[in-house]
Amino acid sequence: MKIVNLPFIYQLGVEMHELLRLDYKARLDILMASVPIRYSIERLLNEYPALTTSRKPGEDVVSTMKQNMEWFDEMKVKEIPDWNVVDSAVDYKFQAVLKQARNFETVLKADLLENLVAYHPQQKAIYSTTLLIAHAENALHAQDLKKLTQKAIQEIRESGRCLAFDNYTASGFHMLRALEVVLHEYYVLICNPENPDKTLNNWAAYLGPLYKLINEENTTLNEKEKSHVKKVYYLLQQIKDLDRNNIMHPETVLNEAEALTLFDVAKTAIKVIAEKLPDKIQTEII
Repeated sequence: MKIVNLPFIYQLGVEMHELLRLDYKARLDILMASVPIRYSIERLLNEYPALTTSRKPGEDVVSTMKQNMEWFDEMKVKEIPDWNVVDSAVDYKFQAVLKQARNFETVLKADLLENLVAYHPQQKAIYSTTLLIAHAENALHAQDLKKLTQKAIQEIRESGRCLAFDNYTASGFHMLRALEVVLHEYYVLICNPENPDKTLNNWAAYLGPLYKLINEENTTLNEKEKSHVKKVYYLLQQIKDLDRNNIMHPETVLNEAEALTLFDVAKTAIKVIAEKLPDKIQTEII
């Protein structure tokens, strides 16, 4: 997903407006106005290849601006340059750049509407839209994030993006995936299975061994550890019964309130589990 730089496009519009106010006889004014516009058009076409209709008109404007600048370079080396010299060929070039700029402006308006649509996602509860889209993992404390793998962080980030763009069921799905990543690591740490790399088929397979640990008398866990496992078990059992199992069914569709609740509930569970996980060495996720 690419962010549309609206201030840049607005500034190009301002620059174009100033250019199109000029008369073709104001050659130096046109040249001065053309300098920022030329580079802005080139940048626009490079950064937004979706603007296919505007490409040829934009390239024509830039090409004519370059020709006018070449005329300026030829004139300025003269001892006493006459910028207003009567020359129909020069007049034609400056008339052409204004005509082409006006045509480009018209085509660009239609192209922006058709091919570069900008959306304004509404804020979800207290969550900043910008942070939901870019860094939803920051809903967790930095101390908790140090405990999470990149895979878990990426799933939380995807959940935030889906939430921001009203894809509520997908948001819940990604958040539960993030929780499952953390659950697997916790299961390996607490239960010490023979094959720690094997991902279990369902949450029941994870919760069964945890339940066994909190009910065993001859356990290696001390009371504090046992209390934490019990807390994790009952929290996840509730999420499993109320949310996880339901969202696996195709007919289940979450609304905004349900997706927000699941995001927060899963975030709480991740925080609780992360308390016992070791710190990770994180690298930047793009």
